[in-house]
Amino acid sequence: MKKSYLRKIYRYDAIKKAFIIDIDLAFYQELFNDWDASPFRKKDLDPELVEFLESSSDQIPKKNNVIIYFSLPQDQKNRQIEKRVLEGFRNYYKSTLYFIKKELDYSLRKILLFVILGFSFILFAYLSQNQLNLNLGFDVLIEGVFIGGWVLLWEAFSLFFFSMHELRKKKKMYIRFLKSEVVFNYHVMEKN
Repeated sequence: MKKSYLRKIYRYDAIKKAFIIDIDLAFYQELFNDWDASPFRKKDLDPELVEFLESSSDQIPKKNNVIIYFSLPQDQKNRQIEKRVLEGFRNYYKSTLYFIKKELDYSLRKILLFVILGFSFILFAYLSQNQLNLNLGFDVLIEGVFIGGWVLLWEAFSLFFFSMHELRKKKKMYIRFLKSEVVFNYHVMEKN
């Protein structure tokens, strides 16, 4: 049911079992951020293009391949520029993937630290509560250490199941784009 609906939105290549994401361009530079003065191979992609690709990828089932199909006017055809643009497209996702991996590693280190500190606080509070006969002031302090330990454990849980989930999802999406076939097609412009 979903596939038949998606085939109304996206073209489908039955041989490659891939949905085609069509993108019409007037010229190559439309792929990239206007504010980025770097050469093609180092440029950031246009934010609207990135958003469009991500929303399209979310709609297409993960088991299906994706073909990214750039359509340009015939007079723009230049194989050398096309090659540099493709390199820039791939480099954008490689660099973004690199930073996502760094963020995932950093999050894992934070989770480990929070778990160790959380259990340490809870263990300290438990042992202190059972070993010492404390007055009201220390009793409140020990309860605060208990709460702090549970908050640290909750933060580790939250990072692992919520924040990292989004990062892992983006990582899979960007790997999908790197593995995707990218096609440049040229057409003759119709005169009005």
